[in-house]
Amino acid sequence: MSNFLHSTCPLVPKYHATFGQAIERQEISTEMDNAKNTDKAKFESRKLFGRVDDIYKHERADLNLVKDDYGIHVLYDATFADMRAMEFEVLKICSFYINKAEPLLDNDLRNMYPAVDRLKIIDECLHFENKYQEKKLDLVNAYLECYEHVSDILEQQRLIQAIVDEMALRPKLNLSGTNFKDSYTAEINALESKTKLIRGEM
Repeated sequence: MSNFLHSTCPLVPKYHATFGQAIERQEISTEMDNAKNTDKAKFESRKLFGRVDDIYKHERADLNLVKDDYGIHVLYDATFADMRAMEFEVLKICSFYINKAEPLLDNDLRNMYPAVDRLKIIDECLHFENKYQEKKLDLVNAYLECYEHVSDILEQQRLIQAIVDEMALRPKLNLSGTNFKDSYTAEINALESKTKLIRGEM
C-alpha cells in the first residue's frame, strides 16, 4: 500500500511519508509554499556559520569595533536599523522632558522663544545613552565569557536567552521626574553592579 496520496483536492487528508498516518488537513498551495525555500533570512544566515567575529575597544578612537576572521572591520546591516530606532527614541525622550521644563505660557506662537537649550539636552541624552550602551556591552561580554566555559546545552540556551534579553533592555525612565539624568544614572549603576556580580568582583 502506498503511503503517498496524490490529489489536487485540498480536502483530501495527506499521509505521513514514514508512518502512513494521517496528518492535519492542509491545502495544496500551503504545502507547496512550505516546500519552497522562501525564507531569505534563513538562507542568508547559513553564510554566517563558522564565522568568528571579534569585538574590541579601540582606545584612541574610543569606539567599539568588530573584526571578522580575516581582520577586516565589519558593520552589520541590523546596526543601521537599530541606530535609527534609537535616534527616534532619544528624540522622543528629549521632547518629553523639554515639554515638561518649558510649559507654554503664551498662546502667541510667533513671539515664543525657547527657554531650554535643546542642543544641550540632546547632547546630554546621547552622552548618557552612550554610557548605558557601553555598560550593557560590558555585561554581555561577561555573559559571553560564561558561555564559552559552559558545556551543558541547557545552560548554554539559558545564557543565550539572558544575552538576548540584556541586548533588548532599555532604561526605565521616571516620567514624573524633571530630568532623565537620574534614571539613566540608576540604570547604569545597576548594569555595573550586575557585571561585577557575574565576574565575581563583589
